Amino acid sequence: MKSFNVELTHYPNIFVLLEHHRITQARFADAIGVPKQRISHWKTGHKNPSLPLLIKTADFFGTSVDFLLGRSETATSPKSSSDMSKSEFARTLDEIIQQAEEFATEAVERYGSTNQSEAAYASLKAGLAALIEKLTGELKL
Repeated sequence: MKSFNVELTHYPNIFVLLEHHRITQARFADAIGVPKQRISHWKTGHKNPSLPLLIKTADFFGTSVDFLLGRSETATSPKSSSDMSKSEFARTLDEIIQQAEEFATEAVERYGSTNQSEAAYASLKAGLAALIEKLTGELKL
């Protein structure tokens, strides 16, 4: 696990969570709707996240703003265990989808853009979309 100088940032727990969940800064920035550079600024201590972005970050990780601020040593929020399961499930599902899309794209690039590989990619993507829709509907995410 990479380490960084926690004295540079006022929010080291954000970066601990990113490392723990193996989420890139770019992917995290995309998930909370900010440019990747903003996350880099948080890490270096050049800028701090706004309260709405701290709340989005806490929701993304299923933790509390107090943990992100270093006011709590417990990473989990006081939400019910079923809410945490839904949050974790949504993150895991998002990771699976991203990995599947990357795999399919790499396969098309590696083996050429044939009708067969394009059809397999389209089928995989459609199948994942249907599964996601079904699961999120059942869990009311």
